[in-house]
Amino acid sequence: MRPSFRFLEWCQSRPGGTALLFVLSTGMFVGYYGWLALVAPPPPTYYLDFGATQWIQAAEPSNNVCFRKNLYLSETPKYAWLQMAGIDGLKISVNGKQATLVPKCASRPNIDDWPPNMSV
Repeated sequence: MRPSFRFLEWCQSRPGGTALLFVLSTGMFVGYYGWLALVAPPPPTYYLDFGATQWIQAAEPSNNVCFRKNLYLSETPKYAWLQMAGIDGLKISVNGKQATLVPKCASRPNIDDWPPNMSV
């Protein structure tokens, strides 16, 4: 007859205690990060500051408005970012190619490798 498995005895052994420690610590980490992601997310670390910004707007109210800004750079930048705010979704094009489409929820555009002469 096969001997019965004793959980408490196994937990007191070295392999059992190590396995139990890993299982419990993994559960704690998953629970902690799940709590942060779903229940109580931390405040953002990057705050948008539009305090001294010159706002642009359409001459007359409209459902679709297009704004164009040409930027000319003397050399290719190592990093670049675009800071925008809008009530509805945003569509960003660089040199005629769609760089990103930002839905109604806020997110950061992902624009890589902007050439020296870019038209946004």
